[in-house]
Amino acid sequence: MDDERPLKELDAGLEAAADVFQGLRPRLFGIAYRVLGSVSEAEDVVQDAWVRWQGADRGAVLDPGAFLAKTTTRLAINVAQSARVRREAYVGPWLPEFVDTRVDPQVGAERGEALELAVLLVLEKLNPVERAAYVLREAFDYPYDEIAGMLQLGQANTRQIVSRARKRLAAERRAPVDTAEHRRLLEAFVAAARDGDVAALENVLSADVVAYADGNGMRGVARLEVLGARRVAMITAFAKKFFPGADYGIVEANGGPALLIAQDGTAVALMSATVGPDGIDGLYWILAPEKLRAYERSAHRLVGPLGGDTGNMGVRMIDVIVVGGGPTGLMLAAELRLHGVHVVVLERDTEPTPVVRSLGLHVRSIEVMDQRGLLERFLEHGKRYPVGAGFFAGITKPAPDLDTAHAYVLGIPQTLTDRLLEEHAVELGAEIRRGCELVGLSQSEDATDGTGVTAELADGTRLRSRYLVGCDGGRSTVRKLLGVGFPGESARVETLIGEMQVDVPQETVASVVAEVRETHRGFGLGPLGDGAYRVVVPAEGVAEDRTVPPTLDEVRRQLRAYAGTDFGVHSPRWLSRFSDATRQAERYRVGRVLLAGDAAHIHPPVGGQGLNLGIQDAFNLGWKLAAEVRGWAPADLLDSYHAERHPVAADVLDNTRAQMLLLSAEPGPRSVRRLLSELMDFEDVNRYLIEKITAIGVHYDLGEGHELLGRRLRDVPLKQGRLYERTRTGRGLLLDRTGGLSTAGWTDRVDHVVDDDSEGLAELAVPAVLLRPDGYVAWAGADQGELVGALAKWFGATDVPAPAG
Repeated sequence: MDDERPLKELDAGLEAAADVFQGLRPRLFGIAYRVLGSVSEAEDVVQDAWVRWQGADRGAVLDPGAFLAKTTTRLAINVAQSARVRREAYVGPWLPEFVDTRVDPQVGAERGEALELAVLLVLEKLNPVERAAYVLREAFDYPYDEIAGMLQLGQANTRQIVSRARKRLAAERRAPVDTAEHRRLLEAFVAAARDGDVAALENVLSADVVAYADGNGMRGVARLEVLGARRVAMITAFAKKFFPGADYGIVEANGGPALLIAQDGTAVALMSATVGPDGIDGLYWILAPEKLRAYERSAHRLVGPLGGDTGNMGVRMIDVIVVGGGPTGLMLAAELRLHGVHVVVLERDTEPTPVVRSLGLHVRSIEVMDQRGLLERFLEHGKRYPVGAGFFAGITKPAPDLDTAHAYVLGIPQTLTDRLLEEHAVELGAEIRRGCELVGLSQSEDATDGTGVTAELADGTRLRSRYLVGCDGGRSTVRKLLGVGFPGESARVETLIGEMQVDVPQETVASVVAEVRETHRGFGLGPLGDGAYRVVVPAEGVAEDRTVPPTLDEVRRQLRAYAGTDFGVHSPRWLSRFSDATRQAERYRVGRVLLAGDAAHIHPPVGGQGLNLGIQDAFNLGWKLAAEVRGWAPADLLDSYHAERHPVAADVLDNTRAQMLLLSAEPGPRSVRRLLSELMDFEDVNRYLIEKITAIGVHYDLGEGHELLGRRLRDVPLKQGRLYERTRTGRGLLLDRTGGLSTAGWTDRVDHVVDDDSEGLAELAVPAVLLRPDGYVAWAGADQGELVGALAKWFGATDVPAPAG
């Protein structure tokens, strides 16, 4: 019983901490929401504050309310500062997300200050610190000395900041109108809009009314404000055309009445109005699906569990859940966030693994990092190696002439790759949750209620998402729960690997290793510095449970068996094992669940292709899944992920099978190895095999067309900058040497670069090329009609006029 007491005391302490936090939660959400203007981001900040509260020395906290308010404010300021870049790239007007105020009319504040949508828009013009100071003082009535402490400013400076913010809001804020009159005008507007009555609409609008529509790149949504009663009325009158059979209703949002339009029970538009003495003078339309879902979630923000705010079924709705926080999952999360998709990464391990399974990036992955502006970070930590240095079956040949600006392999341990990709994903707004193990999932085919996929975690938490992607490795739980076949060959040989200290001089190690590798290519000791080595040695057999790491004694025994010495190895940093098992998932997609990386394919590590293959899976899938979530994906775009990447992985499985045979010590394979080595003296053969390993030879079958169709382009110089510098937004790109082509109708998804005299494009010997967001050529030519067809095929239907009011 005595052994159980500390655990009970810990549970009681956490329960008390949860009670304190839950009581303060409305206020914390209210602070974060006002500073950020976003329900989604405020939810994330509150969740992060809860994590900080769990880990705090609560016994030393004299005032939990002050501690948590400060924590929440600082977190919100950090998010606001990073959100500024994303909002600058936002397509069309950015409007704050609405919050349902039926549960809490003040949203946790002592008064409803800075809650109206128009006021939140003015707050957006202040810097995050000014915004926070104003909110804390005017909405929550904190004393100046407490605000100064939260913001780490002097008290006099804090007073000046609040005073400036007050003046700014007073200059731009409209005088309040009687609530009853506000509701009357809105109800009249709703009736006229439902009937398509232009005259009645004009009667309730002021002459200089302005309408804004936030669709965040949705096709058919106006990207500029609409001015004047006549224009707003005309567009609004056609709402029935765009929302046929819709239901119109008055709801409460941000402390006042708002119009909600729903089709088949799903919200399709939400509108708030500001009212002046001459009628409605401002209309603020939210049409972006993610913002509509945020409003629906906000109604439940006070009653949800601390693990995540809830929706109608008691679990939180997320756009995409990524299961697995390795390089594939992290790359995918970043790609999704580049397109504004709400993504949560679930990683089973509580800490990053120290195991270094991969040692570098191949050419295509290096290009991917350059295309996303990450390459400099990787170059700081890696070392460049020539591409011909034994990368196909260990056969060393001179480096071939490759069609790339990055003709090298970047040596960098996977632990660093993981860290850099995680930093990138978090910077873009991805949420990484560690210690979260998936144990169950189910799908709903009814997309209208947004339930998509329900994920069940080991602690009993359930999360909802529109899509889920399994990036959880070769023993993928997601793949097993889906029941997807994983045919191939089981492990026949196994290899032990680890990092440890060696007590033998480096010269002796090098001499012995060189001798052993004459007959056993799967043996090696590579120096890491400070007496540490990466040790690779064949195992005695295949372990029954390969999740159990080998022991140091097992490694010593195998070293002695192959080299006659164990090199005095000791003090291992980590130990692991890998095998030659070779398998591929039959399908990469089942409904709303997809597979990527090792969850979709496993193979021997020869050629160092596994990590690179997974990163490139994510690069192919990210923009396609984002297009599906954002609502502009053309038919079959998401299915093209399997169609394109399944053959690529099948080819990798074949070349690793071949390489494993070429590494055999048997006489037959050694004869084939000698013959292939002679063939690789031919430049074309050498280049062909190296292009396989480095993935720059990948050619997607996109049908008939120019020889560039389905191939990636190397980085080329432009009149201004480089090609890869123009791809960092994750959008499509039209490179146009003619100056006579147009992407009108797709400008929210495709950039257009006219470059008629750069040497780089001239080398391509084609008038224009259309690149997908992953850098592969979707079209090449000079005909506008053909271009329009390609744009529609890969980037959805063209924009059509739609109501801004």
